[in-house]
Amino acid sequence: MSTAVDTLYETIEKYIRSFLELNPDVGTALGFHQYDSSVPVVSRETLRQLTELTKRTLEKLSSIDPKELPYSAQVDYRAFKMFLEDCLFWLVDFPCYRMVPALYIEKACAMLFRLLTIPYLPTEHRLIALEKRIRNLDKVLLGALELIDEPYTLWTDIALEMCSALPLLLSSAEKLAREHGYDISAPCSRALNTIERFRRWLLDEVKPRAKPGFKPMGYELFRKLLRIRGISEEPEVLVKLGEEEIARLRTELEKIASSRGISVEKLVEEVKSRYVRERSKLLDTYSRAISEAREFVLRHKIVDLPAGERVRVIETPEYLRPIIPFAAYIPPPLFSYVREGLYLVTPPESEDLMKEHSWYSILNTSVHEAYPGHHTQFAWIQATPNIIRKFIAIASNVATSFIEGWAHYCEELLLEHGFHSEPEYRTVVLVDALWRAARVVIDVKLSTGSMSFDEAVDMLMRVAFMSREGAIREVKRYTIDQGYQLCYMYGKYRIKRLREKVRKLLGSRFREDVFHRLLLEEGVLPVSLLEEVVMKKVEELARGMSP
Repeated sequence: MSTAVDTLYETIEKYIRSFLELNPDVGTALGFHQYDSSVPVVSRETLRQLTELTKRTLEKLSSIDPKELPYSAQVDYRAFKMFLEDCLFWLVDFPCYRMVPALYIEKACAMLFRLLTIPYLPTEHRLIALEKRIRNLDKVLLGALELIDEPYTLWTDIALEMCSALPLLLSSAEKLAREHGYDISAPCSRALNTIERFRRWLLDEVKPRAKPGFKPMGYELFRKLLRIRGISEEPEVLVKLGEEEIARLRTELEKIASSRGISVEKLVEEVKSRYVRERSKLLDTYSRAISEAREFVLRHKIVDLPAGERVRVIETPEYLRPIIPFAAYIPPPLFSYVREGLYLVTPPESEDLMKEHSWYSILNTSVHEAYPGHHTQFAWIQATPNIIRKFIAIASNVATSFIEGWAHYCEELLLEHGFHSEPEYRTVVLVDALWRAARVVIDVKLSTGSMSFDEAVDMLMRVAFMSREGAIREVKRYTIDQGYQLCYMYGKYRIKRLREKVRKLLGSRFREDVFHRLLLEEGVLPVSLLEEVVMKKVEELARGMSP
């Protein structure tokens, strides 16, 4: 007779297997390489199947009494339920697949990019898989033709920008094949025709009927999304949190500027003027910053680093540059034995964008993306035996409050520990925190419809001292990832609050590195659920320490 635990994990495993059959690109990203030659078939029918699968699985979970589960299984139950509800939100409540054509280009690019950047796979395996996916590119891109029935001009323009870069990815695949004696020019040529057909469709059929701008999800849907992700605060409270943080950070910057007898704007301008002048040296500069951060984390015992982890710095592929204006991190497949993450750096296209790459900005970005930020976090996720947490980390944004919250928390953490004592470094950390605080306000207001695109751009320029070009790129991304941007500051706020609760409970026995381990060893959970888990562990630890 099956127990509640058996039923729970059998239900979850069945869902994950079915999900990966429908989304083999996610299988590749996770490291399940039996999916590498398959492509997601984009159609109304496959979306219907995914929707029904998700609803059935939620119903099955509802038949399980969580009280019959051990605590660890209760946590998995709640986390997976949140994942399913989040999945249904984007399929039913706010179906972006009907409105955002860039999603299909992203999916097509991601399924090829992963195969190009997984070094441990045999070259023959990668090339065979690449060829099959390139041959079937139409199943991803042209499926959009029947699905995009509520287009918007801004989102259509973003898709058109991405179309112009996608052929470069095919060129990379063709070059790799040629170097190893393979010829995939014919399927690449057909894929280029598919891309051109998709582009012409966007220009000739979609854009003329597109509604202006983009679609905010509105107050009630935004509030529902917050609840699904374990964020109990009302949208207005989040805006207030963001505005209060902006005021606090601005005061800190004014103190630094005042000590030099200049304005905050002049201070930021001076720091940005110390940027890397030669584009050819940009990647090496990032690599040096990563090495410094890693050494500091180890020397000061900030957090343990799992064995074998490493980071490789590369230029952001062109097809990703419209959505990654500055830098980003891509973790290794979580079910692989390889521990190498990719740190993407977008080459600046103008002098204004070059100024975003000052030495101190590069240091802080490397803390966020690598040590002890995202790369460190994903190395811990990779080390966890919990399949559910690994799956959620890649297949959903439901736990973004911890993923992005941790990385942003690390910026302030290393400043507290004296990573660099120069006022310029402190200035950059404060400005980047202003950027994240502004994103809370912008995310809530853009998503609920109380702020326009231009107002969001102006706020980033005014509050975060961003160039207009950089701000426009950022806000384009915010319109697509509604509900994502607030997670940086909100997650940091929750982690700092939790740290103080733990410090108060343990008193003189509190150790920050142990606190960090308690967070990271859980893999990925929404930050509210993670707080419950950590507090339970700390309370047990405190009882064990009692005389």
